[in-house]
Amino acid sequence: MNIHPDRAAKGTTLPEHSQSDVDGLRDQVEAIMKKATHSDTSAAEALRLIVDQATYGFSGADYADRDSAAKAVAEAEAIAKILKKDPADITPTELNKVNGTLAGYGKDPLFAEKLATSTTPDGLLKFYAGIADPYQGYGADPKQRMEQAKLLQKNLGIALGTATLSDSAAMRSWEQKMIKLGPDELGTDHANNPRGFAVMSNLMRFGDYDDQFLNDYGEKLVAFDKERSVEHMSPWINNWNNGDLNFYSENDRGRDPMTGFLEALGHNPGASTQFFAQPDGAGAGVDKESEVNENLKYLTKERIWLSDVYVMGGDNKVIAGHDALGHALEAAATGYAYDAEPMSAKDPMTPGNRDLRTAETAGVMEQVVFLYGSEDGPKMLHEQSQLADSLGKMGAAYIDDINYGLSGIGDNAKDPDAFPAKYAGRAEFGNQGAINFLSVLGQNETSHGVVTAAQHLYTLSALDANPATSAQNIDNAHDALTTGAEARGILDHARVQQA
Repeated sequence: MNIHPDRAAKGTTLPEHSQSDVDGLRDQVEAIMKKATHSDTSAAEALRLIVDQATYGFSGADYADRDSAAKAVAEAEAIAKILKKDPADITPTELNKVNGTLAGYGKDPLFAEKLATSTTPDGLLKFYAGIADPYQGYGADPKQRMEQAKLLQKNLGIALGTATLSDSAAMRSWEQKMIKLGPDELGTDHANNPRGFAVMSNLMRFGDYDDQFLNDYGEKLVAFDKERSVEHMSPWINNWNNGDLNFYSENDRGRDPMTGFLEALGHNPGASTQFFAQPDGAGAGVDKESEVNENLKYLTKERIWLSDVYVMGGDNKVIAGHDALGHALEAAATGYAYDAEPMSAKDPMTPGNRDLRTAETAGVMEQVVFLYGSEDGPKMLHEQSQLADSLGKMGAAYIDDINYGLSGIGDNAKDPDAFPAKYAGRAEFGNQGAINFLSVLGQNETSHGVVTAAQHLYTLSALDANPATSAQNIDNAHDALTTGAEARGILDHARVQQA
């Protein structure tokens, strides 16, 4: 045991210390100090990120202790170093590490922001394009490389989405740079040198993204796309573009960025409702095209959509973009991600029996009913058959408002007692609008089946809510039965006409 000379008892023999003992003690102290400094620095970095993530005060980031927060930051820095490498030089081990870490930390706010801001938007896009390119990664097992690329698409997309939820100045700058990159070619030898839109749209198919970021991104994408929507001259789907960037469908190579963007809206209902919002000044209901959102009008009536299937195994009759458009509209009109848990309870299309419809979601639905219930509606549904299931689900979600529209005489004497509003600012389709919409949906087997089932459930729920205990209840039940029968008749008549 070492004893300080000043505290040694009289007669105690003190040990001799060599220079090596002194050097050893010095090194030990320096190591302790260095570790403490590193720990404090990491903790300070984590704390700064947490504070910066919210414009006012702390963000929603929640960590049990400073070490777990610091570890998230350190993991992000380690992955960022790999993402800065040339994708052609990435080893299978490194790619496994990237995917494993992203899978574990992708929804961690500190990790996500640190990862994004420790790299550059164009660097991230080039990295994914390189990994997705089947001609890169020589020496690696092609099948394994493709599986890792598929995982990277999802894992990186989720992490970047989480990063956009931060309100920090650094992330706002990052988002602006990413959007600005959209129209430009990336200047890479990988994946046919894609534009920024082509890569980012495939990553954002997965994850929870900031609503405003998605809207700003989408507005710029639509503006760029509109200028180039020319017959037989698509800037995305053509014979010279072999940049396949989506690994999740044989019918969607990922060359059309509009498809990936719409899939993102399908998973982010708030952003989708905003993107398809009714124009300012539109009153209750929609009865003319000037009351239809320009984005919605372009995507449903004006844009030239092309099939983007893989040469081997795909179905060239499928247009993935139509399916994605349906998903986006589902989310916009219902308030739920299109692939939310199966609907439950007696009110159809209400996940967990929780209605998320609002005046804003109803505004989107009013536009959809107007467009697909119009004179062009049958032709639109026929040419966009991939939308049938989504339109059916949307009709089912608003079956109460459709029944309300069918009740009464024309647009007068509606029956709010039998068909009460379930949310403020209910959709107003008008009597003829409701009839026209059901007539179009009835023409397609898929949408006919979905809405018919919803109508049956809704009528049963109305009868259940109005037991024969009073004259008013009996009247309500009678109205529910007759209106339900009318709706079924419209649907079935339209279906029979297709035979």
